[in-house]
Formats: sequence, C-alpha cells, structure tokens
Amino acid sequence: MEKWKDIKGFEGLYQVSNKGRVRSLDRIITFKDGKKRCYKGQLLKPHIETRGYLSVCLLKNSKRTYVRIHRLVAETFMYNKCKKPEINHIDGNKSNNAVTNLEFATHSENMQHAVKTGLKKRAYPVEMIDKKTGEVIKTFPSQNSAAAYFGKTSSRIWNCINGKAKEAHGYKWRLASTL
Repeated sequence: MEKWKDIKGFEGLYQVSNKGRVRSLDRIITFKDGKKRCYKGQLLKPHIETRGYLSVCLLKNSKRTYVRIHRLVAETFMYNKCKKPEINHIDGNKSNNAVTNLEFATHSENMQHAVKTGLKKRAYPVEMIDKKTGEVIKTFPSQNSAAAYFGKTSSRIWNCINGKAKEAHGYKWRLASTL
C-alpha cells in the first residue's frame, strides 16, 4: 500500500511516497496584488538527470530546489542509524525509487555494489613511483583510493597516468602491471 509523507522543509506543499512518487498538495497562493488563486495538487513528472537519477523541482517562496527522488524517499521513510552518506539502489535500477529498493551506504559500499552488479567496471590498480629513483613506493587498488590517501581528488593522478601531467602529489603514477 502506498504511503505518503510530507517532505522535510516543504511541509504542506509537497509529499513523497514509499513507492518513489512525488506530489504537490492543494494550496492557495496569494499574489503581490492581493489576488488569490487555488492550485490543485498533482503528481510531479520526474526529470532524468545525466547520471540517470530521477529528480524533481520543488518550489517554495519563489525559490526552486532540485532534489533526487531516491534521497527524498530514503530520508523520509528510512532511519540512517550508521549515518552513511550515500543511498544505494539495491537492484541497480536508478528509476526504482521504492523504499524497499534503497539502502544507506558508504561510498566504498556503493562502488563495491556497482562492480558486483556489473554497473561499474572494476577499478584498476595504480602505482606511486619515486620521481628520482623510479622505484614503486606503494600500489593502490584504484586511483580513487590513491587520491583518498592524500585527501585529494583523483583527477591529478588520472592526468599523470594518461600522460597529461608529469606528476601528481609529488610522485609519478602509472597503472600497475596486472601480469
């Protein structure tokens, strides 16, 4: 059975359901000139973002806010006891925003799930190389984990691996030999 709850910060204006649908509620708008107009609530048509997530535009006090539906559903219907920052689609389908298909996850858990389900290719290991000696200092399972080691983003390491930069974070980088 579909259950509806108010969206936090948009109480009385919008609701989200446990099935992943969003609707506006009936309301009366008073314009600057004092005239009032009645608006009938309706289901909102989701927009597909470039990464495939469904989002909707919510309007409050003439300000537009774009939100991803899976985040609305999870934050409204689920308890995040471990305070995990991301929301994973269990079946891998970004259009299935039902509460039964969502779980809170860390970034690592989310990426592991994506690899396991075939949504993302496995990461390639990278080697951190001493600039002077040419020796491998450390091998990381991915460029993202290498960047996390430095507390940075992976773009500089990626540029080094792909020949667009000579070094990143004081080291040379290359893909690790998988032989």
